[in-house]
Amino acid sequence: MSVIIKAIVKETTLRLGHAICHPDDDFDMDKGLELAIRNAKTSPRELVANSYSLLGNDRCQSIVCDEFDYIANNLEKYIGV
Repeated sequence: MSVIIKAIVKETTLRLGHAICHPDDDFDMDKGLELAIRNAKTSPRELVANSYSLLGNDRCQSIVCDEFDYIANNLEKYIGV
């Protein structure tokens, strides 16, 4: 199983997109990144802060890691395994 998460920070808005490669499928990094970026751009979920320092690199990295942990621990909600 592979999970790709791409974070896009524009000004003070963070949107996450993810792409999950099913364990039975071949892993394709380019396709996964393309899907994750497209999902981030079109996601209705966003985190907005009134200061860039509230969504700095460390905070965004922490959020991405938390998102990965949630997906990894709840994989059945995303794909049929």
